[in-house]
Amino acid sequence: MAFFDQVEPDDLGGERVPAVSAIPPRTVTLARRIPCSAVLVKSSKLCVAITDLQCWPQHLSIELTILTVGESRDQAEFMLFSGFAARPLDTRRPRFAAIFADGRYATNLRPAASPISYPGGISEDFPVLTPFGAGGGGGGGAPEQISWRHVQTVDLWPLPPPGALKFVLDWPDRQIGEVEHELDGQKIRDAAAEAIQIWP
Repeated sequence: MAFFDQVEPDDLGGERVPAVSAIPPRTVTLARRIPCSAVLVKSSKLCVAITDLQCWPQHLSIELTILTVGESRDQAEFMLFSGFAARPLDTRRPRFAAIFADGRYATNLRPAASPISYPGGISEDFPVLTPFGAGGGGGGGAPEQISWRHVQTVDLWPLPPPGALKFVLDWPDRQIGEVEHELDGQKIRDAAAEAIQIWP
């Protein structure tokens, strides 16, 4: 069975903390970056890659970059999330997940962390992805030759445990089956320990 064929839990359990716990402390901490240029998908008109990783004391920020060639389509279809509260039901979007070594996982098939989505709080038993920012642009040449860049950063909470951290992506609307990229969870934790807290 493919990963995204699994049924998502409707009732998140475990000890709860406020949903804002899923947001990295960007205003008081300097993250430790891990160089990353992991190409997940590449064809003549499409490339999907993980292009940046930022490690915080309790979070991992993941930058996903999508490059395309051809006429522009709705930018929303290139984003993992369109907002905080709603599930990304738009089937045109890529599906993305981070799977921990202990079997826990976060996916954009669950709502992003917010008090609206999780009024009772969030649990480390059910990791979450939360969008931070998105952008892009393009141009040049005839419509069929214009190149475009779409970038979105998502925050993963909590940090993965030691062992393999697996990123999984598919994109049914683009006939892209599941692809995977694996990182060392301990390496991420080691980098997170080197994040610099500027103020308490």
